[in-house]
Amino acid sequence: MEFFNIKQHSRRGVLHTPLSAIVRNVSGGVCNTPLRLVFGWFVALLCFSSCTEKIDLKLKTSETRLVVEGGVSFESCEIILSTTMPYFSSTDDIPFVSNAEVKITEFDENMQATRLFELIENPIKAGHYSYSATDNVYGQQRHTYRLNISLNEPIGGRNVYTSETVFPPIADRIDSVRAVWGQNLFVLMLAGRDRDTNSIRTGWNIEVFADDPDGENYYALIVLKNGVPLNDTLTRLLLFDNQMIRAANIGLRGVPMAYISDSSDAAAQEGDTLGLEIRGVSQDYYRYIHEFSNVYGGSNPMFGGVPANVRGNISDGAIGYFWAHGSRKAFDIADKSKSPTMKWCETLEQWLSPELFHLCP
Repeated sequence: MEFFNIKQHSRRGVLHTPLSAIVRNVSGGVCNTPLRLVFGWFVALLCFSSCTEKIDLKLKTSETRLVVEGGVSFESCEIILSTTMPYFSSTDDIPFVSNAEVKITEFDENMQATRLFELIENPIKAGHYSYSATDNVYGQQRHTYRLNISLNEPIGGRNVYTSETVFPPIADRIDSVRAVWGQNLFVLMLAGRDRDTNSIRTGWNIEVFADDPDGENYYALIVLKNGVPLNDTLTRLLLFDNQMIRAANIGLRGVPMAYISDSSDAAAQEGDTLGLEIRGVSQDYYRYIHEFSNVYGGSNPMFGGVPANVRGNISDGAIGYFWAHGSRKAFDIADKSKSPTMKWCETLEQWLSPELFHLCP
């Protein structure tokens, strides 16, 4: 599966992997092995390649910590509680946390408390807590949400954990999206007019037409094919901020936000319904997703740093992030007769200086 957007190529991930299966007690990892011991093993293997012996290493495991994931959206209010796991443990048995008291207090823009959400644990799915609003109203833009978790038994020496987040603004709607078949427009743009572009793959560019609220805005995007999300896990979200398009005065008018290659396992066919779900996220959550994806994607084992859990916004050393965001969706039918909207590219080229940059194909 291949996607592309302004900010980054998304990494491959495992769909629906719980956060606690990814964050680990990393002090028990291979990175704590001294270099001289590794070199000694290497020499021994060269000298005694025909001999084998089982060696059991006793690795330290750091203190178990609470893992929190979830938040408030337009449609739901959900929190998942679990704990960290030893680095080499199986991901089949996630240690979810049951019998906790989970509450979320909503404050308006004047920081006056307006509602209290008391979340109930799912009797079938341990550690999954949710709230059902009688009026079907959950998150509201620019409101603040304060999370309070009271555990039945202490984790990390504490029974109470808290967090707070603000629901960022998002456009009232997406005017439309267009699924346009052709070469990857952003790769084509970066290649320039005078370079060989025959090797650039073909597929479906998904262009967005929408309003962008004033100020710095940050987005996480999910690609949809026939109503099915193709990248709905934390490590596969497409990230985008509006700083460049605002500086160039482009706006979200025909800008390609995603790309599905014809050679990927998610390849779309003419007549498929393609779309985008655009989530307006806070700057801190945007950074958290980006850092989490970098850590989960791994680094150079020889020269990279020691693996570490990404710092979130939960109190007292807990791991994870309590978020609040809204989302909008729009769809289009894949049709090869459509032509790409290139005005955004022409405007961007003029802004960067056409004497130095030849961006538009």
